[in-house]
Amino acid sequence: MNNEYILQNLEKIADSLNVKIQYDEFKKDDYKIKSSLCRVRNNMVIFVDKSLRLKDKIDIILNELTKFDLNHIYIPPKIRELINNYKGEGD
Repeated sequence: MNNEYILQNLEKIADSLNVKIQYDEFKKDDYKIKSSLCRVRNNMVIFVDKSLRLKDKIDIILNELTKFDLNHIYIPPKIRELINNYKGEGD
């Protein structure tokens, strides 16, 4: 399973949850911003620094998606296994 495939599936899962993923360039001089989940005008948004490596983007999105109930969403088995393993690391 390659990282592009993982990222595409995580983006689909977020979309199913009505969570937007927004990739922005975070200027280090302007603000001390970390990629994270935020509520913006009653919409959930995961902000991700687009300059990060693909693996780091995946880790951020995985971390934020584990905060949601994913049981009612179809997730390809390998991606669900990845999410479940990620949840296990945070315990």
